[in-house]
Amino acid sequence: MRPPDRGRLVQRLEGRGVENLSMNAATSFSGQLIRILLRAYPRWFRRRYGSEMALMLLAQRQEERYRKRWGGIRYWTGVLSDILAGAARMQVRQLKEKIRSSPPSGNRNPNPRGSHMDRFRQDLSYALRTLARRPGWTFAAVATLALGIGATTAIFSLVNGVLLRPLPYPEPDRLVTLEAYIPSHSDSWSWFGETRRSASFSYPVTEIIGQAQQVAEPFGRFSSRILAVDVGEGAELMSSTMASWQVFQALQVKPSIGRLFVPQDDRQGAPDTVLLSHGLWQQRFAGDPEVLGRSLQIDERPHTVIGVMPAGFAFPDHQARFWISMAAQPRAETTHYLSTLGRLRPGLTEEQARAQLSSLLLQAPTGAPGHFGEIGVRMSSLLDRMVSDVRPQLLIFLGAVAAVLLIGCLNVVNLMLSRSASRQRELSLRSALGAERPRLVRQMVTESAVLGLWGGLLGAFLAMVINRALIAIAPGQLPRNVHLGIDAQSLLFTAALSLAVGVLIGLWPALRHSRPDLKHGLHEGARGPSGSLANHRLRAVLVVAQVGLALTLLVNAGLLLRSFDALASTNTGFNTQGLLTFRPALPLSRYGDAEAARAFHLDLLDRLRALPEVESATATATVPFGGHIGEALRMEGWEAPKDDRDLVVVDVQVVDPDFFRVLGIGPIQGRVFTKADREGALRTAVVNRSLVQQFLSDVDPLGQRIRIGDFGQERWLEIVGVVPDIRPYHLARRIHPMVYESILQGDEGWRSGGQIVRTRTPDAAALAPAVREIVRSMDAGVPLTQLSTMQQRLDSNLSQSRFRALLLSAFGLTALLLAVIGVYGVMAHGVVQRRQEIGVRMALGAAQHQILGWIGRRGAVLTAAGLLLGFAGSLASTRLLESYLFEMTPYDETSFVLALVVLAVAALLATYLPARRASRIHPVEALRRE
Repeated sequence: MRPPDRGRLVQRLEGRGVENLSMNAATSFSGQLIRILLRAYPRWFRRRYGSEMALMLLAQRQEERYRKRWGGIRYWTGVLSDILAGAARMQVRQLKEKIRSSPPSGNRNPNPRGSHMDRFRQDLSYALRTLARRPGWTFAAVATLALGIGATTAIFSLVNGVLLRPLPYPEPDRLVTLEAYIPSHSDSWSWFGETRRSASFSYPVTEIIGQAQQVAEPFGRFSSRILAVDVGEGAELMSSTMASWQVFQALQVKPSIGRLFVPQDDRQGAPDTVLLSHGLWQQRFAGDPEVLGRSLQIDERPHTVIGVMPAGFAFPDHQARFWISMAAQPRAETTHYLSTLGRLRPGLTEEQARAQLSSLLLQAPTGAPGHFGEIGVRMSSLLDRMVSDVRPQLLIFLGAVAAVLLIGCLNVVNLMLSRSASRQRELSLRSALGAERPRLVRQMVTESAVLGLWGGLLGAFLAMVINRALIAIAPGQLPRNVHLGIDAQSLLFTAALSLAVGVLIGLWPALRHSRPDLKHGLHEGARGPSGSLANHRLRAVLVVAQVGLALTLLVNAGLLLRSFDALASTNTGFNTQGLLTFRPALPLSRYGDAEAARAFHLDLLDRLRALPEVESATATATVPFGGHIGEALRMEGWEAPKDDRDLVVVDVQVVDPDFFRVLGIGPIQGRVFTKADREGALRTAVVNRSLVQQFLSDVDPLGQRIRIGDFGQERWLEIVGVVPDIRPYHLARRIHPMVYESILQGDEGWRSGGQIVRTRTPDAAALAPAVREIVRSMDAGVPLTQLSTMQQRLDSNLSQSRFRALLLSAFGLTALLLAVIGVYGVMAHGVVQRRQEIGVRMALGAAQHQILGWIGRRGAVLTAAGLLLGFAGSLASTRLLESYLFEMTPYDETSFVLALVVLAVAALLATYLPARRASRIHPVEALRRE
């Protein structure tokens, strides 16, 4: 029995009037028997021709019954003889071909990979030719994938560099830090403030914890700070870290030259020693190995260079230029500045270490002279401590960019489904010529994989551009930013993502269209399965998903934008124009005495006020947006608190009498400080409106006595004035009760204080060179820090909020663009598919506005369904942003309404354009073309 010719078989069946042969015939007794008999043929033959042969035999059987010919025995005898004879001939032919193609005796084990590689090359060549024939379609698909893959790669590089990449030390997962907390039954401590926990300790507390804990060995201490260094070119401020010898032992690092700290270097009274970073050694000492033993002036104290760290070493971050020993560092109970680092003991897991620390309660000094309290100790990995503040927002960014990629993939899937509709005749012809379903699937997936790899290649270049932009706008507080960039891991991720995306976007259309309907697919102009109602519904579902995801991203972006706008427009309470701030870094060796520091600041103020460009100047313990002081508050007549947890903590600003005039703050009640509020006079205070409203709303605040401080540093003050509330620390921080003290009435604030200058012109930055020159003329060994305008400080204060808003806004706009393209593509393809129907409607009298409304209603329904889905997704996702919002809830009505309106208008516009084109179709041309 010969294999049937498919084309002739179709014509034969149609000519006999049995083209509508039902499935009942195939599942009847006759059909089952024919299928059993056909098993005599080889499997490959049955797969290729079995269905057609069974169809032909069943058609013959139905034809005989139609002509009322019984002939059952004669029919089945003929069928059986034909099948057996044909099967025998097929088996003999297969055996001959196998013998003819068998390799010589010396090579009887041929490698079958050659045929697979040949098929792959054929599929790849055909895919390239097919994509090249439609450059516009190919470019649209590749550009869409490149946008999604490039953005995803850029965010992945950010997440990988900050969160995923292990720290550059041996066994970094075993490096841990410890932090203290106050048990619920314990008294509070003066140095915990309102948080009830701390990652910083005084030296005595670290001694107690180090001796009591049994989980980390060694157990070291470190603290970062900025110090003045003189390397022969004048004093310069550099980031540094003071560290004990155990820190480097825990990190298991070796110096390039010289040695590390040893226990003797940490003893009080020992000579000060310093380790240089590789960058500082190269830049300032030209890599001279003779630098060992050289003395450097650090904060005007001689430090001996004992070693140089290897290139790339960074601890605790990349900004540290050198490391100094603990020999001269303060060890008082009231000075809390140290963090801890250790390496888990061998054989001890992190869970076991946490279990041991959970039962550890220690008696340690609280900061008050002779006072001890109970503390507990918690453990966290070093990496977790470094990235804990930024992890949530980076994961939010990763989720947002994944949504953008998904929208792009759905868009390309829609493009491939629409393209498959025009390939039905091609697929049917290839199937009729013998192409099996796996071959068709492999061919279509190969085409989509080529699209994915092209999109990944273009996306990699786009990721480099996006990554540079991210680093440029990322806030400086982003940890580990020395590792940010597109590296080998990011490129490997891009390759894997591109291949996965390419396979996935092609697999679904391939499975749906790899079984072409030969009867309809070979007809000229047949719509095929992709033109069916089910296919239109599938493409509609994809568009609904795109619109829903786009709305979710737009709502979240709108929330952050509105929050940033509210934060940026927040009134600081004082005039920020024309203000220049700075802080002289006074060396402790010459200005350790408060009187010397006071004389320096007063002399500097007089010189600044003498400049013609300066309108006024003032001194303050903390410049705005540059520091914070919180102290305990008590008022005359209050009962003593039962324990420290009942203390009221208020903000404290120690200022010069000109502070209020320089910042443009006038009193609401009473007066502000004057020159008469000096040392020896009655100590006075000015309070803000919030303090009066919270504690003195029922009495006249003027003349009330308050006590500031605790643990031997208390001072009683009399309120002489009330001023408006200002935001001197952080714009997003709620306004707290604040007490102002006169810097002239005590020694507080002079050592670490700064100055604020108001210029006569708005360009305050132009005064910076003159300020540097005045300080240099007074003392060349005093460097300046925090020299910036108030506007620059405000911008820095807004950097993180701006970064979040810009990034999510970019994702939202990209999602909006892709969703609109998706809606337009579906509607335009629908118009093409229904061109004949539109022509018939118009020929029967349908007006243009009726056609426009008919097409527009379908687009409106899809848009409404997507908006409903996106609204539900937005309600769930906005809760993740709650901690980043300023003075608004996650369910801000304005953000939701604006996002809904913008997306609805854009989607309806994308619907209107194809509908307008459809309404202008000439019925005669549409019917003639069909």
